[in-house]
Amino acid sequence: MQSLKLCIDGQISADDQQKYAHLNIVGMVGSIDNDFCGTDMTIGTDSALHRIIEACDAISATAYSHQRCFIMEVMGRHCGYLALVAALASEASWVLLPEEPPPAGWQTTMCDKLRMASSAPLCGRPAHRQAAEQTTALPLHRYLPLVAAECVEADYVFIPEWPVVNWEKKLVVKLHAASV
Repeated sequence: MQSLKLCIDGQISADDQQKYAHLNIVGMVGSIDNDFCGTDMTIGTDSALHRIIEACDAISATAYSHQRCFIMEVMGRHCGYLALVAALASEASWVLLPEEPPPAGWQTTMCDKLRMASSAPLCGRPAHRQAAEQTTALPLHRYLPLVAAECVEADYVFIPEWPVVNWEKKLVVKLHAASV
């Protein structure tokens, strides 16, 4: 229909109208999310996954040698494909995916896993209990560091959504007290 209008307007010839009556268009999706229907893998997913697994390998060596727990946030926005495959490849103890909300009580389960993974006593009385009522307003990627800080009984945790008055002074006082 459009080609007929172009032919009448003189923008294309009658031969071109017949020749290009049916036009196939192909799109190449360049996305790390791997969320395009009908494809095995989008362009960019494989290289993004490669970089994530390289980073996991590098951090794993430090985590094992120092008996530490690391929290990694990977790219992928609202698509958990990269997080899931990287978690499987790196034998992660826990993975949170945007497509599926975590189960009820996931914080306790995570603390139990952290406790089992280390000989150090973890998950005693949380230092940040007073902030518990505010945690529901935080997005998950901000709430997770708070849970981890509670599990390891951190003295201080900084979350940008909670502007703390004089936090620099409080941190200096804590560091000075710890060094004395």
